[in-house]
Amino acid sequence: MGRRCISKNTVIKLVKTISVAAVAATLLTTVSNASQAMKIHWFGTSNIVIDDGENAIAFDPFFSRPGLWDLFSLSTLKPDPEVIEHWLSKSPISKIKGVFVSHSHYDHILDLVPLAKKFSSQVFVDDNGRTIAMFQGYQENLIKIQKVNEIYSVGKFSVEVLRSGHAPHLWGKVFMSGKIKSPFPREASFLDYKNQDCFSYLIRHPQLTILFAPSSFEDVERKNVTVDLIIQGIAARKSSESLLKNLVIPYRPKAVMPVHHDNFFRRLDAGQEVPSGVALDEFIQTTKQLAPEVVVIQPQYGKPIEIGALNKLRH
Repeated sequence: MGRRCISKNTVIKLVKTISVAAVAATLLTTVSNASQAMKIHWFGTSNIVIDDGENAIAFDPFFSRPGLWDLFSLSTLKPDPEVIEHWLSKSPISKIKGVFVSHSHYDHILDLVPLAKKFSSQVFVDDNGRTIAMFQGYQENLIKIQKVNEIYSVGKFSVEVLRSGHAPHLWGKVFMSGKIKSPFPREASFLDYKNQDCFSYLIRHPQLTILFAPSSFEDVERKNVTVDLIIQGIAARKSSESLLKNLVIPYRPKAVMPVHHDNFFRRLDAGQEVPSGVALDEFIQTTKQLAPEVVVIQPQYGKPIEIGALNKLRH
């Protein structure tokens, strides 16, 4: 029997497969100094906490999750402190020193003040977010209006604010948009939480660099940098291919973590449900096809993901 030749393309595919497997194994392996390992906690939608073992930063706090009937009946939306405390207690989280709100729709800001009060956090919002935070009784000296291209230092984190936008809901339009008039309504329904400005964030830390893009809106400010991880909102995207080519691949990440793909009318303790229209599986498969070297991290509610070793894996 003659010697069987292996093509160059086959070898390349095999090497890439082994490399991706190695990266994934490293990402999911508990490091020896677990208390100092960078961790990401995901609580659905784009509600995340990034914790370096000393301090933490949070984004788009939304634990309470009112149901569809609350929205259809235009019920007054209120944070649920017991739900917030329950999910924060599921795994140890360091002091949250800063809370950033990407925009002021209710599913990104409803639980801002209860979370911030727990840790006396500095909060970073737009004008609408300031109106909401003041209405909910937060200290004015701890509210900062974030500005595009400004860099804010929080512990060892350096957070650069990037211009973004909101992906259209329907018919090319973003609902609940405009400036919120002060004072904020005492019986505010979801319609009162209006989107004004919209941001993404470039997060630098001695351990790694993260791009957090909660919206799938593609006409955004881009930086000529390489990142270790992209946390990418995928709801209402034009297509997975377009999103990957325009927002993900240019940053040459080692890993991508899709977020804002779950049914947020469903309580967190009911478990994760992905609406069919979001097509999470299709996004994952398209990522494997277009960027086979990129690991796709699939988070689970409240389960910390250790990513401290990610910066050791260079393309």
